[in-house]
Parts: sequence; structure tokens; C-alpha cells
Amino acid sequence: MEIGKMLSELLENIYYNSPLKIFISIVIFTFIYLIGYSWINKSMQNKKMLSICFDVEIFIYILLILIITLFARDEQVGLSISLMPFSDLSRDKIRGNYMNILLFYPLGIFSGSRWNRKRIILLGTFLSLIIEMSQYFWNLGYAEVDDVINNTIGMALGVSVMLVFEKVCLHYDKNRYKDE
Repeated sequence: MEIGKMLSELLENIYYNSPLKIFISIVIFTFIYLIGYSWINKSMQNKKMLSICFDVEIFIYILLILIITLFARDEQVGLSISLMPFSDLSRDKIRGNYMNILLFYPLGIFSGSRWNRKRIILLGTFLSLIIEMSQYFWNLGYAEVDDVINNTIGMALGVSVMLVFEKVCLHYDKNRYKDE
């Protein structure tokens, strides 16, 4: 079975889970990632190698996004595009909006500590726009402005979580060294 189809099946399983299970999974994923990030960042001596590892992590996740959104899709019957944001708020569409936020949330966390945060969010918006345009021109799905908005929200949420985490960790480290 090819990787694109496996990822599609995984996403479909996530899609049909309850919102509470999805939320709990996101919190657990975030918690585990942030603890691992903190531990690796503090324990690894070679900072250049650490930087390369985090950049590779970001690159791999971008490849996964491209596989999921472009390469694992079949060609559609006709070109479709929606330029009116949130014009359809059916149950399936709302669930799809959550999935689009979730798709870019990890990328926001992975890159949130690496580069300029505003540029990262713009990069996420640009990546999402490229994906939607590619889906339209290659007839791979329904291109929507909603997806760009939701992907940008996911990216911004991930970056924000990383920003808060770093502020808390820096505050904790400062207070710990004051007491010693």
C-alpha cells in the first residue's frame, strides 16, 4: 500500500472520531512533542546538528502535507472552486474545517521556534494557497478559500502554542537559576 493511501485512511479515521477524542489526542500530541523538544534542546550539545534535525522535521512534515493534499488524491470530474468564505456550514463542512486547522497545526508547532513567527504564518498561508491553486488547476479537489483560512488558523495556533511554551520555559529557567 502506498504512503499517500495510508495517510488518507489515517485522516479518514481521524475525521470520523468524536471531537472530544480528537481534542484530547491533539493535547497529548502537543504535550509529548513539547517535552521531547525541550529535552532534546537542552541535552544536545551540537546546536548546529540540532538545528538541522528540526529543519528536516519541518521539511518532512511539509512533504506529508503535499502528499495528503495533492499526491494522494484522484482526479475529479470537473473544476470546482469556492471563493465565498464559509458559505456552507453543514456538519461535514464544519468537520472538514477542523481537519484543515489540524493539518497545519503541527507545522506551526514544528516551525514556531525556528524562524520569525509572522513569516512562518505567512509561509503557511502561501503554502495553503499553492495547494488550493494546484488542486484547482490539476483537478484534484474542491479549491476553497475556507481551506486557506483554516490552514492559516492552524499554523497560527501551532506557532502560538510554541510561543507560550517558550515564554513559560524561559520564565521557569530564569526563576530556577535565581533560587540557586
